[in-house]
Amino acid sequence: MHSAKAFSPAHITGFFTIQDALENPEQSGSLGAGFCILNGTVTKVRPLRRSNRTVVKINGQFSPAPVSVKTASLFFEAAGITPEPLSINHTVTAPRGSGFGTSGSGALSLAMALNKLYGFPLSEDKTAAVAHCADVLCKTGLGTVVGERKGGFELRLKAGTPPYGVIDGFCPGKPLFAVFICFGPLSTSDSLTDPKIRADINRYGNVHLQRLKENPVAEQFLTEASLFSEEVGLYSSNGRKAAEIFRKNGFLPAMLMFGDGLYTFCSSRKEAQNLKKILKKNFKNDILISMISEKGARTL
Repeated sequence: MHSAKAFSPAHITGFFTIQDALENPEQSGSLGAGFCILNGTVTKVRPLRRSNRTVVKINGQFSPAPVSVKTASLFFEAAGITPEPLSINHTVTAPRGSGFGTSGSGALSLAMALNKLYGFPLSEDKTAAVAHCADVLCKTGLGTVVGERKGGFELRLKAGTPPYGVIDGFCPGKPLFAVFICFGPLSTSDSLTDPKIRADINRYGNVHLQRLKENPVAEQFLTEASLFSEEVGLYSSNGRKAAEIFRKNGFLPAMLMFGDGLYTFCSSRKEAQNLKKILKKNFKNDILISMISEKGARTL
């Protein structure tokens, strides 16, 4: 096989607790809940046998892409394959660095494409573990890959990736449209290493997970995510203004974890488009509408 492709949906974390103290990254991660959307990352990979280094492009632009490089390295190590230079092309249709789990979707789609390229030497669990470990070790995500593999809404009940992690989930059962307004990036690695932010996250995250377990539906998820957003308190001035507009128009806002932006759910495309028009009157920033993705990552 000369090349292989895979897709991973983007992922939004609603609330979580940090469980990253374990030495084995396969057992590290987070508890919490999130959901996947139809936007995401398509990754195409092929060997570069006439080159001496791996080349990574993201949306056509050359990138150092440390998470991708780490993913490839961990894949070759896990598969027992002698590393070789690669051409890696990520096409990302979700905002990068803004709380959509694009580092995780890039890592997972790359790991799955590599597994296909080299004849499936790894199990599905081990392939996902490669991507999860790359995301954890690069401090760009904790539970993102686990959610992106599953699709729909996921509840992370035990940290890590299978066989260590335990995950449950649900699908909305009806069309559901997520509306996002994005004001800019927010560093995941900075947030995950800030002692005060970590303390607030761990203080509140498990409470919301327990409540969602009692009533696992999209409306309950948004309620808990909205409360968690207020408790963690990372809204920017733009975020605060947008949250007020959401509420005035009957929508519950939640903050992107981690990104300077927020989201809510609409029950129809028309309702989502109407909300987008309202937001456009107040902001010139990017607004994204995407349906919930019930399917997780997959090879193409």
